[in-house]
Amino acid sequence: MAEIRINSTGGLKLYDADDSHYAQIVAGTITSNVDAITLGHDTVTIADNLSLGSDSAIIKFGADSEITLTHSADAGLLLKHTATADDKPVSLTLQTGETDIAANDVIGAINFQAPDEGTGTDAILVAAGIEAVSEGDFSSSSNATKLSFKTGASEAAAEKMSLSSAGLLTVADDIVFKDGGTIGVSSATDAMTVSSGGIVTFKDDILIKDGGTIGSASDADSIAIAANGVVTFSQAPVFPDGSLNIADIDLDGGTDIGAAIVDADLFLVDDGAGGTMRKTAASRLKTYIGDAILTQVATVNETSFTGTITFASCFNSTYRNYFVVFDNCAVATDGADVNMLFHYGDSNGNDSTNHNYAFMRRYPSTTAAANEGNANDIKILQAQNNGAGNFFHGNMYVYQPLNETDGVTSGTIVSQGNTNDGVGAQITTLAFNMPESGTNSAYTGFQFAASSGNIKGRITVYGIKNPA
Repeated sequence: MAEIRINSTGGLKLYDADDSHYAQIVAGTITSNVDAITLGHDTVTIADNLSLGSDSAIIKFGADSEITLTHSADAGLLLKHTATADDKPVSLTLQTGETDIAANDVIGAINFQAPDEGTGTDAILVAAGIEAVSEGDFSSSSNATKLSFKTGASEAAAEKMSLSSAGLLTVADDIVFKDGGTIGVSSATDAMTVSSGGIVTFKDDILIKDGGTIGSASDADSIAIAANGVVTFSQAPVFPDGSLNIADIDLDGGTDIGAAIVDADLFLVDDGAGGTMRKTAASRLKTYIGDAILTQVATVNETSFTGTITFASCFNSTYRNYFVVFDNCAVATDGADVNMLFHYGDSNGNDSTNHNYAFMRRYPSTTAAANEGNANDIKILQAQNNGAGNFFHGNMYVYQPLNETDGVTSGTIVSQGNTNDGVGAQITTLAFNMPESGTNSAYTGFQFAASSGNIKGRITVYGIKNPA
């Protein structure tokens, strides 16, 4: 049976029924022969488990027992600071005993796990956790640390979000706000609002970096904004009807067409003054305004002396009659005549061989002269002066150059030049017709040439609007 005995040293021993286990008290210290518990003056050592057998059991800490750890029945533990004064929070600090913290060392961690889950495998791994991880070697001036938030899907929990020592929050996947939720700063908490339909509303300006882009999933650089504010679109922009003010269009900054306007050129018109812009061809403007009487069909400006000034195929079926202007023309050889010669067959090698013409000339040092001629060339001016500043000018009317009926093609020429026969101007007025018949009498062009030496100048051919 159980006994209490006092040994020779004054110790008190308590034995169980079969004397196999005992506890003794010697000099205020309780020990046992199975080392289950040792009570010292200020230390209790328990060799195995400690069980608090009642609900709501409390472990108290401190001389005043102000910190308590209380069992919450069927729930968990409660850590509490029992003091009721202001600024008496309870705190739990996880400390490491390491003396040399290096980069990526875990300083403290809280893990969440279901180790008794019956399905095993992934189910019993750590499912979530929070870790404090050093961002670099600790020193007297640095303890940079991030918080790592871990979760698992089919794995041991891994980092999905982190908060750096600088306050940078990094998220591995999407961030989802409530419908109508906002993102902001302390001075403007609703700087950005996201509606339930995904529409994002900004309270103030939107700024992007110099050269930054705005786009869509299929065209990431739809809009590029340069440092100087120039906006470039990757595609042609589409504006709502009536949204562009004509006052905002800068015509002065446009590039000149660099050519004469032709029927196919396009203009913008406000259709019926109703605000709808439409295009129209220049040919329609001609119809509305009335066709121009003269339309330029060819021009040559020879600024250097050349053998001939030639138009091989300036006459065509578009116009019946033509008007030719020649100006700032000159001969290289003093005393040379100026002649005109028709071509046929779209070639300057096919020359006409018979011109009938009658003329009147006025010379500065003689009386006016009148005469007629029949030659391959029509003499426009006679004996021209080649000195500096001496030019000849004039115009020519050509009637039905493509008509093959004998004698139909005809015209007039009026010219003025500087003769070398004395000082002054020579004026010539003449009329001509072409008596040639046959297939070769459809004249397609002409040339100007000097009777000797070279010639230069500007000649322009106009088609005359056909009579209705």
